[in-house]
Amino acid sequence: MYECKYKGKRVILVDTPGFDDTSRPDSEILHELALWLNKAFHRHVLLTGAIYMQSISESRLSGSVRRIWTMVRELCGEERTGFLLVTSKWNYIKFEVGEAREKELWNFRDYRPWQRKIGSQRGQFPTLRYGGRREEAEVILDYIIRNAKPEALAIQTEMASNRVPLMATRAGRRIADSFQMYKTRHARDIESLEEEEELARNEQNLARLAEIQHEIDSYRHKFDQTEMQLARLQTTSEDLIKEFDLRRSKDWEALLQKLRRTEVRFAEMHRPETADNDISISMDQLDLDKLDEEIDEINQSKCEPM
Repeated sequence: MYECKYKGKRVILVDTPGFDDTSRPDSEILHELALWLNKAFHRHVLLTGAIYMQSISESRLSGSVRRIWTMVRELCGEERTGFLLVTSKWNYIKFEVGEAREKELWNFRDYRPWQRKIGSQRGQFPTLRYGGRREEAEVILDYIIRNAKPEALAIQTEMASNRVPLMATRAGRRIADSFQMYKTRHARDIESLEEEEELARNEQNLARLAEIQHEIDSYRHKFDQTEMQLARLQTTSEDLIKEFDLRRSKDWEALLQKLRRTEVRFAEMHRPETADNDISISMDQLDLDKLDEEIDEINQSKCEPM
């Protein structure tokens, strides 16, 4: 989170994790987003805008990009007025190539609902460009402030107002359907391998038997992981708020422990018997600046109303 004053307004920018991360499953990403959004909604915090950053240097709208875009649509809802597509990395390609790809984005069917909502006309792209310059960032903020209003995202309405679990939201169903497909596939693979295992055992083919058992273990692990991710999607708004508060409490406890250790070290530095000696504890070891940063980071996670 980053807070600033812009033209007399208090602006809070929230950087969120992205879908299709190679190191984290989409269910975990959705869980993290839902965690913050539910707590924010509980504290009467509504988002004024949502910005989707799309690299214009990508040669085509891949299946991955399309899946992400669909997830964003389900997360925000088609009634969202403050949604904005921002293209980046224009300095990596020729301008005319970028314009052609921008038109491809314009014609992408999953983007059309927002075209209608913000009153776009053919030839007037509801996209803005960002190349890292302050002026471009100001244009983006101006656009959202001028065209949008604070309102709940679809997933906030579904979970907090309608009290449906994460799995039953539009975004949750998208991910759950994928995991159910993987779960069915893994179960089928395990069943097939178990038949091969029985055959290898009857033939006393020990080498093949060991290979099959290793494969079965691998698929069972994948099956268990898939079930675990599906169970993660069963969470409710109340569960998420409790989890948020618990995490925050643990963060504060860890920070207090650091502060106590710092106080002890600071006292050590000022003990009379060590005053005239070369003491091993320096101001650098106290990490006071780092502690200040951690305090600020935890304070920013309060989800205070804008």
